Amino acid sequence: MARNRHKSKEQKIVDEIKDIVPSEVQHSTWEGGKARSTHLNLELRTEPICWGLPFDEVMFSAFFENYVALDHMPWDYVVTTRNTYLPKARNYIHNLFLNKLGGTHLFMLDSDVMPPPGIIKSLLDHKKDIVGGWYVKKEMFAVKDIEGNQGFIQRPVVYDFDHHAEKTDEYRQRTHPGKGLESVGAAGAGCWLMSRKVAEALGESPYDMERGGEDMALCRKVKEAGFDLWIDWNLNCAHLGVMRY
Repeated sequence: MARNRHKSKEQKIVDEIKDIVPSEVQHSTWEGGKARSTHLNLELRTEPICWGLPFDEVMFSAFFENYVALDHMPWDYVVTTRNTYLPKARNYIHNLFLNKLGGTHLFMLDSDVMPPPGIIKSLLDHKKDIVGGWYVKKEMFAVKDIEGNQGFIQRPVVYDFDHHAEKTDEYRQRTHPGKGLESVGAAGAGCWLMSRKVAEALGESPYDMERGGEDMALCRKVKEAGFDLWIDWNLNCAHLGVMRY
């Protein structure tokens, strides 16, 4: 009994409901009328996180359908913003998490990205300071094979450093997905989990457009602060609004 008195209120709630959460119920994400991925039950966790959702001026219905299937806990925090200028929107979310809200991690999720169910547990289980799922670039480029047949390709929004002799760091985009959990140079900020430790090291308003896109600028600062950025290639997210060229 003495041990139970020291349990957190979140753990007490989880202990009460874990036996009645139906394990046979499937939670799926959908795209084009077909299930993209499925897991069997709600992942109960006691550590609160902060969900950061920078909304675009267009809200995809598919995003909302997918979002409600993710593993939210009652003690989580949710921050949204109507500002569509991404550096400002991300900074607003980041600063609220840093200065006013609780939670062990900030999960940045763009309103055109659909992650698979169970992604929060998967990312937390890696125990990395900043780790994310991945998605392909919206642009779908026409290509021809050696026989002249035309097709389309999309590249992951994941990058490696390309170190030049003049010591200027440039990014080289991946052409194909990797495997497993991998440390990378940079990635799109639309689906990553950042620990409070990283947020505190970066300080207020770390997103800017001075050295490229706001996500690339943030990745540079993460590296400069001494942290590695990781991608879990098993967590493939849909990127809504594909454009063909």
